[in-house]
Amino acid sequence: HGDIGQKKGLDKMARGEQARVDTRQEELRTLGEEYKKKFGMKFLVSAQGKSGDELLSVLKSRIANSEDKEI
Repeated sequence: HGDIGQKKGLDKMARGEQARVDTRQEELRTLGEEYKKKFGMKFLVSAQGKSGDELLSVLKSRIANSEDKEI
């Protein structure tokens, strides 16, 4: 599965999910990279039916978690 905000190399389902986040794509990608650096893994969440704003809200709340809470 692609990283949040990724455009290239995605399967059909992932492309559909990513299409819904276009308005926040750059912010999601940047914060997703920060998440990956902080926790050593990519940010995962069920994106089905969620807007870019909803995903960004979840990512912002989770990146504030401690490593113990997130893992």
